[in-house]
Amino acid sequence: MALLERYHVEEVMDRAWPHRAMPSTPLGAILASLPTGVRPMVPVLASGRLVGIVSVPELRNVLDDPEIPPVVIAADLVSGTPAFLEPRDTLYDAVALFQEKGLEAVPVVEDRETLRFVGMLTRSSVYDTLKGHLERMRASLLSEHAGIAAIEEQSELVHLLGAMSSVETGSVERVPVGPELAGRSLREIDYRKTRGAEVLAIQTRERRFLCPPDPSRPLAEGDVLLVLSS
Repeated sequence: MALLERYHVEEVMDRAWPHRAMPSTPLGAILASLPTGVRPMVPVLASGRLVGIVSVPELRNVLDDPEIPPVVIAADLVSGTPAFLEPRDTLYDAVALFQEKGLEAVPVVEDRETLRFVGMLTRSSVYDTLKGHLERMRASLLSEHAGIAAIEEQSELVHLLGAMSSVETGSVERVPVGPELAGRSLREIDYRKTRGAEVLAIQTRERRFLCPPDPSRPLAEGDVLLVLSS
């Protein structure tokens, strides 16, 4: 719709995206940098060039690997250049990509030749932009005579807002190990089955970071589990 073509990615994108990694960055370091409750969405950069992204699907793939290596780095998780946008793309292009791929965030690169990373565009930022426009439109409709075109645009915008609500599940949570889990291993607990979440790493009470976690190691009170919630 015409409204989406009025906005460009560069007007809405986050240029100071805090979560980034190099191909050699250990998975444990990536996870340790993520605040509790966020969905993992970490661009992997080689000399500023976008080479991949670490998100929920990549984490689940490595967790499902029966032969997971003892040390996992970002390069092990990515599989080629992900979908991306450029700053002068319109929100029409962005919404089409979000809907096609079912993504929560898309990296933005300077251009497709250099692939130099310049920021991220999130589904929530597009949603907030559209919601703000809708609120201004409704205020205008209340204060003046509304034409058919304005009413139709409002209806389309409401539909778009529904389409742009969050679709992806899975966020990183930190779960302290209490007496009920202490002395038992992840294999014994079968955390995925009993708790509905997958353990990505263990931060020991000595502040060591075990990633991937040893499923046979007895947990100790004071350990912290980094889990990927459903």
